[in-house]
Amino acid sequence: MSVYKRIIRGSLQSFRRNGWLTFVSIFAMTQALFIGGLFVVLGTFVNQTIETVNAKIDLALYLEPAATQEEIAGLQNELENEDSVISVEYISKDDALERYLSQNKNSERLRQIISAEDNPLPASFEVKMDDPAHIDALVSSLENGAYRGIIAKTSFTDNEEVIKRLIAISRFVSRFSLILVVLFLLVSVLIIYNTIRVAIFARKSEIEIMKLVGATDWYVRTPFVIEGLIYGFFGALIAFGLLLTGYLILVPTTSSYLGLDVTGRLHQLFNPSFAFKLFFGEIVIGLLVGMASSFLAAKKYLDI
Repeated sequence: MSVYKRIIRGSLQSFRRNGWLTFVSIFAMTQALFIGGLFVVLGTFVNQTIETVNAKIDLALYLEPAATQEEIAGLQNELENEDSVISVEYISKDDALERYLSQNKNSERLRQIISAEDNPLPASFEVKMDDPAHIDALVSSLENGAYRGIIAKTSFTDNEEVIKRLIAISRFVSRFSLILVVLFLLVSVLIIYNTIRVAIFARKSEIEIMKLVGATDWYVRTPFVIEGLIYGFFGALIAFGLLLTGYLILVPTTSSYLGLDVTGRLHQLFNPSFAFKLFFGEIVIGLLVGMASSFLAAKKYLDI
C-alpha cells in the first residue's frame, strides 16, 4: 500500500512543481475538449433542427385544374412508392378552401375574398420526406416523369433556400469540428508530452538512483502516467464547466433561430442524460490523451 502512496505522492509533487507547464498543459487540453464538446452540442442541435424543420416543411405539389381523377390517383401512387417519402396527403379544392377559411377565421375581409362558388385555390398533394436533402431529387424526377403535365407548381423553390442552408450548416459543423478537434488534441498531446519530458529530466538524478537500487520501469514510469491523467481530468472538468456555464448564460438570451424556439430546443437537448454522456465522453477522452502522452514520454526516456 505504501508503494502506491509513494507513486501518487510523486505524481502530485511533479504536478505542483511544473508550475507554468502544468497550466499550459491543462489549458491546451481544456481548449481541445471545449471545442470538441461545443461542436458536439452544435452538431446535435443542428441535426435536431433539421428534423424539426423537415417535420414542418411539406413538399406541396399544386395540380392543374384540368387534372383527372385517374391522373391524380396515378400520381399519388407514384409518390407513395418513393422510398424517401414518409406520407402523402391529397388536398382537394374544397379542402384547400376550408383550410383557408379556418386560418383566416379572425379576418372577415380575407374570408370574403374567396367563396365556395369562386374558389381559385388548386388541389394539391402534401408530401412529407424522410430527409430534406431528398426533395430536390424527387422534384426533378416528377418534373421529368409521366405526370409532369398535371403539376402546375411545387413549393420546392420556396423552401429550397432554408433546406440548403440547414444542410450546409450540418456539413460544415461535422467536418470543421472533426478537423479542429483532431488539431487541438494533437497540440495537447505534444504539450503534455513535452511537459512530462521536462518533469522527467528535472528528476533525472532521482530516477537514476531509483533504477540503481532496483526500481522497475513500471515503478518509475507510473507517477508520470498519473500526472498525464491529472492533466486530462482537469482539462475535461474545466471544459465541461465552460460548456455548462455558456449554456446557462446564452440560452435565456436567445429566443429564435430559423423561426424555431431555440430556448425550448436547447432545454430539450441539454437534458441530464445528454449532459452526463457529454461529461463522461470528455473525461474519457481527456484521460486517454493525457495517459497516452505521458506514457510515450516516459517510455522514450526509459528506453534511452
